[in-house]
Amino acid sequence: MPPNNLHGDVPPYRLIAPISVASAFTETSVWLCLPLVALTLQAQDYTGTIAGLVSALPAAGVVAMALVLPAIVKRFGAVVTLHGGSLLLIVALASLIAAAHWNSLWMWAGGGFAVGLATAVRWILSDGFVNRLTHETTRGRALAFHETIRSMALGVGPLLVALAADDARSALLLAIGCAGMGALISVRLELPAVPVERAHLREFVLGVRLAPAAFSVAVLGGILEGAAASTIPLYAVAIGMSAAAAALLASASGFGNLIGQWPSGWLADRWGAIASTNLALAISAAAILAFAAVGAHWQPALAAMVFFGGAGGALYTLAVMEATRDAGSRVGLLPVLSAVSILYVFGALAGPAIGGFVLDQGAPVAVPLVFAALIAVIAIYHARMTH
Repeated sequence: MPPNNLHGDVPPYRLIAPISVASAFTETSVWLCLPLVALTLQAQDYTGTIAGLVSALPAAGVVAMALVLPAIVKRFGAVVTLHGGSLLLIVALASLIAAAHWNSLWMWAGGGFAVGLATAVRWILSDGFVNRLTHETTRGRALAFHETIRSMALGVGPLLVALAADDARSALLLAIGCAGMGALISVRLELPAVPVERAHLREFVLGVRLAPAAFSVAVLGGILEGAAASTIPLYAVAIGMSAAAAALLASASGFGNLIGQWPSGWLADRWGAIASTNLALAISAAAILAFAAVGAHWQPALAAMVFFGGAGGALYTLAVMEATRDAGSRVGLLPVLSAVSILYVFGALAGPAIGGFVLDQGAPVAVPLVFAALIAVIAIYHARMTH
């Protein structure tokens, strides 16, 4: 079992990289499933409402598992739980193949929920391992490195859906291959212990109370990433952009997430997580206002979305740093990471809902202004709570 990196100014990338790569493979299968479920149900003539509800069940699975994960880890240990999550993901994906074959809505729903359960195990424990392997002085860069590699799944997963040419079973076989590769890499790793002393619901509540500013940033990060993936493209079409240009905006946001993580982590190690979070909030607000100002001119809009995605994506990493610093010693690492993931997922679900509601009011120009206002509210709250 590798020891914590307690000294030095450079994170132990040699130890972190395999964890991050395994996570990227695993989460590629997850991000493949999310659009695939919605598209397949739509092709099978289910209503948009049903397709949307079933597509949201993986997120429900993440929340459900995050609530009980500390207790499971306390009982079985982090490494055994991680491997159990890998097996659960493969079984869940296999059940989705059966759902595609039998055209069973209940199997789609159950398989999607199980995918979310497995995702939470891998996601939260991987963050926990990276935290345990790094010292506070290098944690920003370590988490940014890890999140950059993990984030590649956001682009590769949907790309595999496109390459599968509407064949759900072929796409799901690719997903099982990715999940299997992530599991095989994980089996070969020597992973640090992630101790859990307390595993009750009150630890989640206490963690939020001890670090409310950090958890508000986690919610906002989810809102912005959810909006960038779904609402921003719809807004772009509503103001006159082509569908292709609208899709590029979502891609630009994802690319910004990849390139924005490392600078934010580097700055967090030097300035502290609070100052870096304030900067990320300012850049997010400036980018979305710039996006509103350029209108249907898609080239400058792409540039604005790169900055928006970079700053917005960094908020999750920075929230993890702030929350573990402020609450980790009182409630434990795993309850804090679980609470961050829960609130981030709620934000990711709320973002498209907020954007969709604003679009339905018939004033598309209000969409970026509403998200800029949300950023401003959280920025003011964060500044007041951290000074």
